[in-house]
Amino acid sequence: MSFNLKRFLRRTPPPELRRYFYAQRNGLSAHIDWDTATPAQLDALIGAINASEKRDAVLADFEQVEHLCNPIGQTAMRSVVATNAHILSHLQGTEGDEARGLILLLQDATLFEQALAAAYADGLRYGRAWSAFNVPGPSTTCIDLQNLQRFEADIAAELVRVDGTVGKIKIDAFQRAAVGDMGTVAGPFSVQYTIYSEGLPVSDLVFQGDEPARQTRRPVFEAAIWYDQVNRTLDVVAAGGRVVRTRIAELFAGNVLGITETIGPVAMRRFALDRLKRPFTGETDPSDGIRSVKVLLLRLAPIGGGYGRVTIEVDPNNQRDICACSEEWFGDADPLRRPEWHVTQAKLRIVFYREAGRARDKTVTLELRAPNGSNLRQQIRQHQILSQKYLARWGLVADAGY
Repeated sequence: MSFNLKRFLRRTPPPELRRYFYAQRNGLSAHIDWDTATPAQLDALIGAINASEKRDAVLADFEQVEHLCNPIGQTAMRSVVATNAHILSHLQGTEGDEARGLILLLQDATLFEQALAAAYADGLRYGRAWSAFNVPGPSTTCIDLQNLQRFEADIAAELVRVDGTVGKIKIDAFQRAAVGDMGTVAGPFSVQYTIYSEGLPVSDLVFQGDEPARQTRRPVFEAAIWYDQVNRTLDVVAAGGRVVRTRIAELFAGNVLGITETIGPVAMRRFALDRLKRPFTGETDPSDGIRSVKVLLLRLAPIGGGYGRVTIEVDPNNQRDICACSEEWFGDADPLRRPEWHVTQAKLRIVFYREAGRARDKTVTLELRAPNGSNLRQQIRQHQILSQKYLARWGLVADAGY
């Protein structure tokens, strides 16, 4: 979604906007009557921003804050401020994603940048640009600067650009904490390593005054690494394919963790979808805000292969369980009762209780395919966590893994 200034201002409490403009000392605060929030006040503020010499800087700040205004961004923000009790307490006592983002921007610019890096990486985790690896044997727990510099040098040599040149490389390491389902810091602390690499120069047209002019810039690409010391796993988010991510993981394991043994990919979990051939209730914890869970679709195939398939699908508004519907439709020939047929695909609909200020319930559709296919990678991080939590509880996971 592209940035919309009016939408951002409408969602941000006037006291936080006033505090931001006062802190920036750009004079915009003097043009606004902050005592009453009205459409006229909003229009006046937009006009003042657009007329200001610092318009681009203000819009850049607001757009960056908006990157944190979703469940992934809010979780990332809490994870990086966990070491700062004062800011964490301030964020937990503030209503509104935009307000919390502005507070962090004003109070600690370094933590704000780290929150952006964490949110960017978390958004790509479990996606096409992600790989995970097992780290064998013991590893170092203390990261020293010399090891990190050696890793940076090796990465620079590895990330050669298409023209054969090596761009600038910078690695930023910062602490993060695990965040629980309710947004509270649950520990333990880990370290995220963000790799910034310089791309080849590109030319864009921009306006300089009233005339378009060409401007050359050098884009910066991001990659990230997490090391889970408890489970001894290494997550890598980077473009370029699995070969590139594997090489980054090997260099990190050797240079930073002191691992000399070969690392291997983490085994993917396998689903046990035949559990859904029986009536399914989908019990959940009240604290997760889930109103209902319903099986919408089951696709079955005969054991031993072949091309035959049976698909059973019900209307989301149908109050009856899919097993009851299948029994009614097929009678004694119900495929859900036949042991020689197994479930190869399932679709579950999870409905969350309506949030304050929203017109309708939030609905998430989970698609699971045997042996380990799913749409979990396309879900936002909060829904991934909840889905993974309940898949095991509902007996839909045969083997643990990612």
